[in-house]
Amino acid sequence: MCYSAGMKRIILALVFSLFLAAPVAAQEASTLPPPPSLDQQIASVRAQIAQLTAQLNQLLAQKRGNFCYNFRYNLRYNDGHPDWLKLNEILGYENVSTVQELQEKYANEILRPAGLARGTGFVGPATRAKLNALYRCRPLPGNQSPVINSVTGPTTLRVGEMGTWNIVAHDPEQGPLTYSILWGDGPASPSPANIPFLPNAALENRQVSTLSHTYISLGIFTVRISVSDNAGNTTPSTLTVTVIDANQPRITVLSPNGGEAWLTNTVQPLTWRAENVPSDSKINLSLITHRPCYGPICPMINSGPPILLDKDIPVQSNYNWIVATDIANNYIQPGNYYLSVCLAGSTVSVCDHNDQAFSIVGPANAIAN
Repeated sequence: MCYSAGMKRIILALVFSLFLAAPVAAQEASTLPPPPSLDQQIASVRAQIAQLTAQLNQLLAQKRGNFCYNFRYNLRYNDGHPDWLKLNEILGYENVSTVQELQEKYANEILRPAGLARGTGFVGPATRAKLNALYRCRPLPGNQSPVINSVTGPTTLRVGEMGTWNIVAHDPEQGPLTYSILWGDGPASPSPANIPFLPNAALENRQVSTLSHTYISLGIFTVRISVSDNAGNTTPSTLTVTVIDANQPRITVLSPNGGEAWLTNTVQPLTWRAENVPSDSKINLSLITHRPCYGPICPMINSGPPILLDKDIPVQSNYNWIVATDIANNYIQPGNYYLSVCLAGSTVSVCDHNDQAFSIVGPANAIAN
């Protein structure tokens, strides 16, 4: 290819200018910072995620305010458990609609340790642990737990019969108390949660609440009561209720029924009511130092054997008892006791006791009590 003299001069000039410009470009490129490494990019993204997570947690904390709750029971969907009210509130705080979504949101802690990829909707130990890690009520330093002074009510009911119980409790800091209750008979009779106690000045800052329930099936049921203060402390209490057939024998202790203080060697009436038992039946009378519990799954728990007061006495009679004497006229030490009245010779436990302990007091402390 032939070029004219003018074209050759232009080509030479371009080549020369490129030759001169190359060192300058290389010098400018050498002054630019090196691009970030992959590890540096990952660290930057993680820092941004942590910052956004902190902002989200702050927004959620503002949204839920002082909300807290301690989950103690496994939950199945639509089982009527009162904890669902609190759980639904938490779903709103977490911006999810279902328990499955909540479980998948925290899959690393809830699902993956169990080898699951999708939420189940069942609130078991892993889900409860995560809920409590996020929302549990933490007791204030030095704050004392509520004190349950007494729970009184029937220990035996007939199917369809309404029972009424009274809970007396107090907060050492004199704050308000709430309670939740599980009746032990599943979703057939759900109970409301966190019903407030009503303060009663006459009981020296103790708080009283009355609750009722009707069982629709036979059995021995464990009632679980939790009393909580506004600092996150909770005190549990349990009792058993035996639900019997309408025609099954029943004994109900009338006196003493709790709180009486009977002086040694005085004569006091022991009274009871017997239903659906033959008129020639016999009963046994005993004292027990701890609240008794009757039934195959609820063995009697005492610090010692029952103290027999008398046996094989007519079922329909009252009994005049010389306080602090047993069947052999031995002396019974002052203290707190329960009267147990049981049908003699029965192949099943047909018994009852006073709702709260009564006291045997000696002459020295009779006035003080």
